[in-house]
Amino acid sequence: MGARDDGCDLVVRMPKPLGDFVMASVAVRLLHDLGLRLLLIGPAPINGLLGDLELETEDIGNVRTALRRARRDGVDYALLLSSSFRSALQARLAGLRGIGVQRDGRKLLLSASIPRVMAEHKVEEYRELGELAARTLGLRVRDASAYRAPRIEISEQEVAAARRQLAEAGVEGAYVVCCPTVAARHGEKKRWPGFADFYRELAAAGVPTVTCPGPGEEEACREAGAVGAILEGVPLSRYSALLGDAGAVVSNDTGVAHLAAAVGAATLTVYGDTDPARYGPRGARAEAIGREGAWPEVDEVTSRVHRLLGASS
Repeated sequence: MGARDDGCDLVVRMPKPLGDFVMASVAVRLLHDLGLRLLLIGPAPINGLLGDLELETEDIGNVRTALRRARRDGVDYALLLSSSFRSALQARLAGLRGIGVQRDGRKLLLSASIPRVMAEHKVEEYRELGELAARTLGLRVRDASAYRAPRIEISEQEVAAARRQLAEAGVEGAYVVCCPTVAARHGEKKRWPGFADFYRELAAAGVPTVTCPGPGEEEACREAGAVGAILEGVPLSRYSALLGDAGAVVSNDTGVAHLAAAVGAATLTVYGDTDPARYGPRGARAEAIGREGAWPEVDEVTSRVHRLLGASS
């Protein structure tokens, strides 16, 4: 369990994938700022990204136990930011009233819901769910525009630790974090084929690169042409700091791009298979390059990165 021992007002079931978790955090911050005590149920390593909110948290592996305990403690509602049918069923079986998006027959299991609108960005959907939860609990949201983009805070301790690790790896000056891998469930379709040449061009220009393989991604990073500082086993909180300090972040359409945008990094997400209009990272310094059905050329990405590095210097 997390920091609180005085109960909660609302259970919040988070999505499992990193990118969805980051996007869904807009609803969590909205409800937290309204003064609600939240029990956050999500993957333990990712829950820590919202550590600044000091929420009560539970690992997703204990979801059924956590839901039943919350109901015994008098909690009535569960905000289901996970859009699976299973999450709605688990809440209903635990005796909680579900709040969520309508899909795959879930509407019959929910006490309050909104329709899925594929034309709007996913962040908007999550924010609307947060507003719906607030109204359901009798609260008024005065200015939802403050929650248009996710925000992940980085501790000073992690910033200092990240800088020490970079120094130990010999990384000096403005560096580029590269994320050349994608989640296994997407196969090759979201992987930009130009990463190997991109690494070579940055190396030739004297631009340091940093790559942080996730668990089991070490070989895939090397196959994608990763050179420079390859830092293995970096915890997610430290990775957030490495992203935030970078001169630029270049990523496939994957969760790291959302995290980078949320910590305020100059983020360039490379597209060739999907449309960023609904799922692209949101942030003041987030940019997309390429489009569905057309990967960008290496020199296009390299030119954009040099512009970002110039703007940050």
